[in-house]
Amino acid sequence: MENVVRDGVARGEFRDVGDVRLKVELLSGVMRAGAERIGRDPAAVAATVRAAREIVLVSLVHSPESS
Repeated sequence: MENVVRDGVARGEFRDVGDVRLKVELLSGVMRAGAERIGRDPAAVAATVRAAREIVLVSLVHSPESS
């Protein structure tokens, strides 16, 4: 995952996140929390996936203001 983020930054697809290793660790925590939520409430799969996707994309993708 670190390589994906690092390569995305290098290609300009992702914004420069500074400490790539830290960003990946934080995103891993988001995904782990989502998995735990689904484990507790299997009916929450769709909502959890949507929320996790949004958090990951917002943390990596250039904002319209930065373009």
